[in-house]
Amino acid sequence: MKDKIVLKGFTEPNVPIEEMERFCKIEPEMIPFNRPYVWYMFVDTMDGRGSFLQKGKAGGYHVALGHFREDTGLAARYPDIAAGALADWRLLQYGWVVADAIMAASGILNNEPGNEWRVVDRDLIDYRQSLGKKPAIRVLVTGSGSLDVGEKVFSPQKEYETIVFTASEGENVLKRKAEEATGRLGYNPLDSNVRIYSLGEGRDITDFARMMEILRKTHGVQLLDLQGGPTLAGLLAAQKLIDEYRLTKAPHIIGDRYYNGGKARERPTAFTFSEGVSFGPDNSILTPSLAEDRQVGGHTFIRRKMVYRH
Repeated sequence: MKDKIVLKGFTEPNVPIEEMERFCKIEPEMIPFNRPYVWYMFVDTMDGRGSFLQKGKAGGYHVALGHFREDTGLAARYPDIAAGALADWRLLQYGWVVADAIMAASGILNNEPGNEWRVVDRDLIDYRQSLGKKPAIRVLVTGSGSLDVGEKVFSPQKEYETIVFTASEGENVLKRKAEEATGRLGYNPLDSNVRIYSLGEGRDITDFARMMEILRKTHGVQLLDLQGGPTLAGLLAAQKLIDEYRLTKAPHIIGDRYYNGGKARERPTAFTFSEGVSFGPDNSILTPSLAEDRQVGGHTFIRRKMVYRH
């Protein structure tokens, strides 16, 4: 006899839209007047690690144990984990559905080639249409220009706008890449409904407040889904630009290091702060609850407010 799947706060792993609405509700007064309301989506393990760092398995999909919901053999053997992974997938898509824009650092896309952060569940596609929202803007952040301009987010077939925030060197790199790729692709990838903003010299983006102001005032973004990575999240949190932290705790332990060719790399946590940024007991970022935690199988879903004291 199989163990009963734990459900707390949700009635089923294929979480209904109305239950996600209640869990993720953002009151109008929570939205700042001069920038978007930003939530940071992250999944980590029971030991707090957010990536395996292995090639082809470096993204959140494997950390969230998404392969358990898609592999029928694994799902049959570990139904509680497969159930939790399904709930995570539903909540991830829900964030994309209600957001006006989805932001990610270049490393996220480089680790997950082809990613467009597309909603695939039919009921969620219909739900977004019922909200009357235009396609969510894809926002990429790269100081160095380390993006493949052949990615789908630069394709002329896409129905959404792509914005790239970079620095002066990154802008030059991207324009050179686009020029070199035009003959091969048959189109200039930076002419395909793409807008580039340079907000710093060299490879350093310095004005993140200006980034948020541009998204709000120029592009009408009120709700921004931040996909990461940890370095970008650390930069934004240091400047008090993240309002909410949405975390999935996945039920496994992976260890703090990845060994490849005898060399060790530390697996990342949710936030990586710049050199010189340090918090103590008197100025740490507080994270009071915004909603009661939910649980499906071994996965726990958490919403926390970011309260800054620095």
